[in-house]
Amino acid sequence: MRPITPFSFKQFSISHDKCAHKVGTDGVLLGAWSNAKNAKYILDIGTGSGLIALMLAQRFPKSTVTGIELHKPSFLQASENASTSPFTERLNMINGDFLHFAFAEKYDLIVSNPPFYKGNTSSGKSERDRARHEEYLPQPAFLAKAAELLSPKGRLAVILPNEEGELFIKEAQRQGLYLIRLTRIFGSPNAPEKRWLLELSFENLSIQENHLTIRDESGSRSEEYQILTKDFYL
Repeated sequence: MRPITPFSFKQFSISHDKCAHKVGTDGVLLGAWSNAKNAKYILDIGTGSGLIALMLAQRFPKSTVTGIELHKPSFLQASENASTSPFTERLNMINGDFLHFAFAEKYDLIVSNPPFYKGNTSSGKSERDRARHEEYLPQPAFLAKAAELLSPKGRLAVILPNEEGELFIKEAQRQGLYLIRLTRIFGSPNAPEKRWLLELSFENLSIQENHLTIRDESGSRSEEYQILTKDFYL
């Protein structure tokens, strides 16, 4: 088996060999897309390797970013990644259960690439299954806790499979959170819709909606994806 090497970005590097979730496009998308203007406190739920937390710390130099991770090996690796980054003084990693942890702050931005596998779907790897399976972080409980921790003008940003987006939006409304931004993600020009990037708020504002295609017809990163991620990829 080939060793899993660290993933190098422009300002930091992510080791992820001990993590249930490896560095992937979904995390990069959410980290580059989420909006945190004037945010003092940011929370990354299920931080994994710390990728999204570090991306947000780079993008928003006045923000303090906290990542919480239940999986102990992932938490330890996220802590290592944070400690070797230029943003270490503004990063805080917690090993704990998001649903039951007693947070001291209200957050201006909460982000998550949440687990979305349901039921008995199994990869055969219990650590990866724990990170993936929604039964460990059910949508209603996730949204109730996120709403409790969000500041009055705060934002919640997630990336989900498109087929789960509608249910997530409806459940969020029950918690008083409304969709205000939606980006539909396509893998390539002729591919079906793949993911939704969602931004929600307590403020019921008009919805900004667009789409983004990750790769062009040649298979290279599309111009729009390159623009979104230009501060990160080497």
